Amino acid sequence: MVEQPSIFDPLLVDWKPTTSGISLFHPIPERNCSAAGIPEKYCPCSRSTPLDTALPVIKELTLASINHINNVKLKLHAHLCLPLELKTIIRAEVEKVSITKKVDNQTTNFTHSYTVLFEVSPSGGIFETRLLHHEKTEKIEVNSDILRINLYGETSACIQDKYELRSFCYCISYHQKLKGELSTALMTQSTSNITILNSTITIKN
Repeated sequence: MVEQPSIFDPLLVDWKPTTSGISLFHPIPERNCSAAGIPEKYCPCSRSTPLDTALPVIKELTLASINHINNVKLKLHAHLCLPLELKTIIRAEVEKVSITKKVDNQTTNFTHSYTVLFEVSPSGGIFETRLLHHEKTEKIEVNSDILRINLYGETSACIQDKYELRSFCYCISYHQKLKGELSTALMTQSTSNITILNSTITIKN
């Protein structure tokens, strides 16, 4: 069977504006990141404005992100992972948008897109998240994957079934092990101090 020539001729292929890959032999239309198939978190086309991290809306958005991690991402692994809490908000940015999405069976036209960088405890994880926010209704929607930007090492080794959750989980078993090691170290140090003190007293006597 002979293939149709159009399959081999890029000039005869019916390229669509939404096609993520386009031949260099074909005119490339003007496209935004969404049309090119680039996730928003990797899209450098946005123009955002830095914000004061002390603003109430920033804290609200950050807590919504942490809530999403604890109650959505780690919902089925709560028996393995400690719940994360906000430690500090590092950076926040905002961009005016007009994005329509369905949330809780209601269509919402979100007016702002926020990017927040924050640190959590007890894991020390640093995360970046993008959220949509409607100024009047105060609706919030996590708009992309939450990215961890620092290493997590063995802190999430208890996750064996879904490796994509390792960046979020701070294992209860690891925390208990760490506490045990710290307790042992403190006891050893305390014993050493007592020994030194007793030796000093003996010398003085």
